[in-house]
Order: sequence, then structure tokens, then C-alpha cells
Amino acid sequence: MTGYSWLSTEAWRLGFPQDLEVDGVDEGDFDRLSVAYGLSKVNVGKVTQALALPQVPIEPQESFTDR
Repeated sequence: MTGYSWLSTEAWRLGFPQDLEVDGVDEGDFDRLSVAYGLSKVNVGKVTQALALPQVPIEPQESFTDR
């Protein structure tokens, strides 16, 4: 990656899970399915209604035409 001297990355490939049975998907394409696979393993239990988010006051902004 050029132009970003402060960023250092190293690519790595996710392993294909042993318990995943998918027809027509190459092992190298699992990175595209990894989030869906991970979410399928989450036990969310009983879903209840979410609490309302608190209101955040927003101060009026000066219009750019007033400057």
C-alpha cells in the first residue's frame, strides 16, 4: 500500500470451517461468507423489544449563507 507510511497490514486467508457444508463455494471465497457464518453461530436467546434511544439535543448551526 503506497502513500500510507503509518499503516502496516498483512493479508491472511481465513480457514474454511470443518462444520460448513456449502456447494459451489471455493475455500478461497470463504472470506466473503465469514460474517454470515459467524452470525449463524451466535445464540441470541430470546429477543425482546429494544429500549428507546435517548434524545440527543442538537444545537442549531449557523447557515453557510449567514457567514
